[in-house]
Amino acid sequence: MGQTGVMRFVEELDRWLDPAELSALSNAVDAVDDFILGELADRYGVELSSMEGQFSMLYLPARYHDQYDHGVLRRLYVCLTVVAGRLQDGWELPRCRGEELVLRAVLEHAEICLDELEGPPSTAFQDMREFLFVDLDHEFMFDPRFDGIDDPETVEGAQLGIGPLDPSVWFEPLYDGRPVHPMAE
Repeated sequence: MGQTGVMRFVEELDRWLDPAELSALSNAVDAVDDFILGELADRYGVELSSMEGQFSMLYLPARYHDQYDHGVLRRLYVCLTVVAGRLQDGWELPRCRGEELVLRAVLEHAEICLDELEGPPSTAFQDMREFLFVDLDHEFMFDPRFDGIDDPETVEGAQLGIGPLDPSVWFEPLYDGRPVHPMAE
């Protein structure tokens, strides 16, 4: 994205966030963009980014680390572009797990940016999650205690009705009639 200044966001976010929080969210979109592009460049020997750390190590579930290849990262980059556009032009709920994961990464990094700008973050980004996500099923991927919770063969999986969480389905539509960007499929 490589832009300067603060992104313009949809009105709903202007109501939720103060100017510092909006700035932190804008910085986070840029940083997550750099993280993903940096990791893609690192994997293929292209010098593109000075960001330390890899996107997958910072923001994706560790349990699937061996599955993060070029295809997954490229499709996550498409998801980031879609999510950033929706934050600016009219919010729509994430259409796939990939969009949920990059939105989660942006919000996490926004909290870090805000902490660096102002000190301890407010609860605005946490409070906003209910507006930005339909559910928080994707959060189960980050806690080892819930490994396998999406398996409908388990009692927990059957009772909770959590959809598949494995990277093989991250880019499939979560809802009928709401397609995923063709480059992310």
